[in-house]
Amino acid sequence: RSDQAVKYVDSDETVFPLSMLEAGLGTTNDGVYENAVDAEGNVKGISFGETVITVSNDSGTSISVNVKVCFKDVTDPAKSTYKTIYWGADAGIISGFSDGTFGPEANCTRGQFAIMLWRMAGKPAAYGEPKEFSDVTSSMAYYKAISWASSEGIVNGFNDGTFRPDDPLTRAQIVIMVWRYLGKDEAESENSFPDVPSGNTTYRAVQWASENGIVRGYSDGTFRPENNCTREQIVTILYRAVREGFMEVK
Repeated sequence: RSDQAVKYVDSDETVFPLSMLEAGLGTTNDGVYENAVDAEGNVKGISFGETVITVSNDSGTSISVNVKVCFKDVTDPAKSTYKTIYWGADAGIISGFSDGTFGPEANCTRGQFAIMLWRMAGKPAAYGEPKEFSDVTSSMAYYKAISWASSEGIVNGFNDGTFRPDDPLTRAQIVIMVWRYLGKDEAESENSFPDVPSGNTTYRAVQWASENGIVRGYSDGTFRPENNCTREQIVTILYRAVREGFMEVK
């Protein structure tokens, strides 16, 4: 895990002491771990990924260990979002923060989601004349993603000319963006949620996404469109869209 040392063990579960290790650590690093061994024979993970590390002693005995480095706040395989988060990371759709965390329960911002969707689409360039937003400049990390999304009609921004990239993304907004990205298909079912009436601007998108298993409501039958979406919820929605055959990672 990225906040812990990775300890090498042989088949008898015995730790290789530093005195038994050669100066190097096999042939590859892959950017997953630090290419150094501490006094106890440990190696520190530095980023998400998988790699194979080989260690050996002076007599020529060696062992190769498959190592997976995880986000330090996504470590419980029993949690329902564990699989989807690592699916997203492995596909290059999401990334964590510099402290080794993913922040699964943090709100996902509008700018963050634009980047996720842009990565899924293969990082395309903006088409034609993208809409300019007063609060999105070319020096920002999400500039290309937002420019592309606006040029494709996936995002619109607000009446004051802003995009508000750091605002949290609501459940209604994520569904509308995905729906637009996929071509605005129509649902075949009637209204599923009492808090998303047919006159609501998000109605068609929410109905389609619900009908096709991409989003779900709450146990009381509501959708709660104005609730913020967490980062783990966003990845789960994208995962379901791919699983159901509506999206693909390009």
